[in-house]
Amino acid sequence: MSEADSTALALVGERLFMFKVCTTSANCLWMYDYLLTLGDEIKYAWSGKRTWIFVLFIALHEVFAKRPSGCWYFTW
Repeated sequence: MSEADSTALALVGERLFMFKVCTTSANCLWMYDYLLTLGDEIKYAWSGKRTWIFVLFIALHEVFAKRPSGCWYFTW
């Protein structure tokens, strides 16, 4: 293996590691926020009447509150 190949392989490994670190930290932050606000969600959203606000909450919750799939990946 040439020097250029080993350097390129090391760079790919470094970027893959950074992607995994960013993904793991984003998932941990999402889980912390979800568990922190779960009590309020149950208390205010799920125990009330089913109005159009509730339907809007569910729609936005399903669209925007999904678990993050990764982080920004820059190729420096």
